[in-house]
Amino acid sequence: LTWPDSSFLPRAVDINQDLLVVVLGYVGNSSSKFTPCAYLLSRSGSNWTVTDTWAYMPPSTSWQASLTNWDADTYSAKYDISVSFNDVNSQVLLGIQIANTFVLLDIDQASKKFLLPSQSLSNGKAIGTGKTVGWLNSDVALILVNTYSLNYIWSSSQIFTYNWSVNNSFAIVSIIPNSQQLLSPEFGPVLLALVATPSGIIIMLDSSGNLYILRQSPPGSYSDSSTKSVSSFLP
Repeated sequence: LTWPDSSFLPRAVDINQDLLVVVLGYVGNSSSKFTPCAYLLSRSGSNWTVTDTWAYMPPSTSWQASLTNWDADTYSAKYDISVSFNDVNSQVLLGIQIANTFVLLDIDQASKKFLLPSQSLSNGKAIGTGKTVGWLNSDVALILVNTYSLNYIWSSSQIFTYNWSVNNSFAIVSIIPNSQQLLSPEFGPVLLALVATPSGIIIMLDSSGNLYILRQSPPGSYSDSSTKSVSSFLP
């Protein structure tokens, strides 16, 4: 496989049930700028073909438009990006930390193309949104949001849950941890990754290598995540 742009730096990948692949990374060079870019791939036999390209193009008046990402070719946590397929709705979710933004792209299964325009949401002038993205179900997305200091020291993390089915826009359902739903003190404040299972379980990994399992609670109760490494249920 040859990338359409030879400068492409792949950083994240996901594959769906139809064997479509999205690879997310950066294109450009350190003397000008690096731009987040996604390639959509399909397979024919043992061969992979790039069927479409998407590039992050923020509004010209936005603060993101001034970003050069000039050193994205050298690893730094602030440049971590993520991708996750929604097989039910033929969508892919992209997390772009450096732009504090996540993007939702629809995919035409027949033509194997991205459908534009995309939908996106930015959490203000900062960085950290989208280190990891995932789907709790076909309508509910999970976004790992990190908090950094001005010199890019990583201090804490939260998981934002968004419902996409409300008027085809992102509506916040919950933020974890919060004042009422804390994480166990044995679990660190900085999260590296999360995974959501089809049964609604969220598995989190902190910066010390600890795992925490947050189980989906039955109706009329909530998940108590304040102790141990697996949540329990409270009325």
